[in-house]
Amino acid sequence: MLERKLIFPNVIELNFQAGHIIGCNVYLIHDQDQWLLIDIGYQESVEEIVELIRELDFPLQKCQMLVATHADVDHGQGFALAKQMLRTRLAAHPKAAKLLETGDKLQTFAEIEAQNIFLEMPIVTTEIPIDEGSVIELGQIRLEVWSTPGHADSQLAFRMGNLLFSGDNIYRDGCVGAIDAHHG
Repeated sequence: MLERKLIFPNVIELNFQAGHIIGCNVYLIHDQDQWLLIDIGYQESVEEIVELIRELDFPLQKCQMLVATHADVDHGQGFALAKQMLRTRLAAHPKAAKLLETGDKLQTFAEIEAQNIFLEMPIVTTEIPIDEGSVIELGQIRLEVWSTPGHADSQLAFRMGNLLFSGDNIYRDGCVGAIDAHHG
């Protein structure tokens, strides 16, 4: 079993845990042995992520759900494979769910002809629609769902106490970026 590198109580960021970049920030939120993942990244990263979770001694059958911050390919291409491997459910904003359920390549940026990007966007069903005001419960942990459109019209963030988890952010000056608390 690997030693768990918590960045906050009940929170493991899997890139930090692995010691290298696997893909987008993937957060494992846990309460005892129940857990969920916020985002998953590219399909090619899913097997490494699942193996890392196994090495951290989280029972795979205790995965309560996968949660989408939005439907962009770099955050969600691996949802279908992860759902299958973990035998779990997906929670997403209804607008993101539509893109994921149709495998929309244009609005998920899986296909950008001008940049010669042509990626697969596997179709995946969303079982749990979430939006502003929804609450995701995991044991004693509560994640309040905030609608944060800007980067994507279905962009969500999740508040857990004084922590806020988000996928991509747009700052006041219009720049896109991510906040990595463990990297400063």
